[in-house]
Amino acid sequence: KKKLKVVRAMRKKGKDTEAMLEIRKLGEIASTVPSQPTRVQIYNEWAIQEARRGDWDAVLAVIGLMKTNDAHPDVLTYTAIIDAMGKRGMLHQAKQCFESMRRAGVRPNRVTFNAMLAACARAGSVETGKQVFGEMGASGVKANEMTMGAYVDCLVRGGDVEEAARVVETHPAAQGLVPRTALISGMGRQGLIDRALEEFEKLKTSGLTPNVKTYTTLIHACGLNERLDLALSLYDSLLAAGLLPDVMLFEALIAACATAGDIDEAFRRYRELLSRGLPPNRAVFNSLIHACAKCGKATRAFVVFDGMVSAERIEPNVSTYLALANVCLMVGITDEKGRVVLEKLQEYDAKGVQKAGLKEKIAGMRRIFEAHAAGEELAARAQRPTPRRVTSMGPGV
Repeated sequence: KKKLKVVRAMRKKGKDTEAMLEIRKLGEIASTVPSQPTRVQIYNEWAIQEARRGDWDAVLAVIGLMKTNDAHPDVLTYTAIIDAMGKRGMLHQAKQCFESMRRAGVRPNRVTFNAMLAACARAGSVETGKQVFGEMGASGVKANEMTMGAYVDCLVRGGDVEEAARVVETHPAAQGLVPRTALISGMGRQGLIDRALEEFEKLKTSGLTPNVKTYTTLIHACGLNERLDLALSLYDSLLAAGLLPDVMLFEALIAACATAGDIDEAFRRYRELLSRGLPPNRAVFNSLIHACAKCGKATRAFVVFDGMVSAERIEPNVSTYLALANVCLMVGITDEKGRVVLEKLQEYDAKGVQKAGLKEKIAGMRRIFEAHAAGEELAARAQRPTPRRVTSMGPGV
């Protein structure tokens, strides 16, 4: 149990590789653990880790081991896998897990339905979200504020903002802070920043008090719409309201600085995060690299990357390498660092990772490497001595 606790702590800190190595070691001896509940916990954590990696075949293998070793998957197992696959944007696999759960006779609870709705939201699948929401009602599981937050998020991510607004206004469980924050977030993502601000004001006049997450959501929306001035103003309002910013808020604020190309402000907010004793996470470092890319600061970008990996021991993800690819493409980096970035992106592509801009960045990186190779060939040709042409004048000359 102590080792399992250590593994979970590693996962929460973003140390995915170390956590995976340790949980696989535990998984190998799980069948010898006398306590059936402990075996289930070990296999659950293992399945979650594999799901977080997006390895569906490995997830199925772990579930197979659970059944073999009298540690049958329960509602927590299936729900955790659905949640992890959903966070990877793998809605198809989340749906497969949901269907397997019902075939196994395991009844989904509210948390399960909430995870499925969240998965639909991340995939922008409005139709599937509506279907899941309908099934939830038909099965007698009552929706709560978190349910409605996920459902509203699904609607707005799928572009149905008007339906989302109608649900917030009419559904009894959608009157709370979570659904209204989801509506604000969705409007911001759709570029409707003015409507998002209107909803924010409406939220305050309805008697609800915005929390740090509400401010974070709106600051994130400002960043997406390149309104850094408004994002900074909202941050000042948050402090004036006596709220304490967390890492997630700084993520949004630094990302807004990066999108605006204000590298000095991005690093200023990063230093403020550190001064408040908050640990920077992967998203913070990714945004700092993105800020460097926007300004063409290649050396600084790779210094940030080195600090992320070496000092903080945070594992990079596909977004990290996409941000580095932006640096490489802007400056034309074709050395060993650039080659590593290209190789990593190709690995993600080979694994079937779906990420906006991935294939385009790979194609762009290949072009600069090809152009560099062609340039080197031309330079090499230019340095070769031109062979002298000897003309024969015939005998006796």
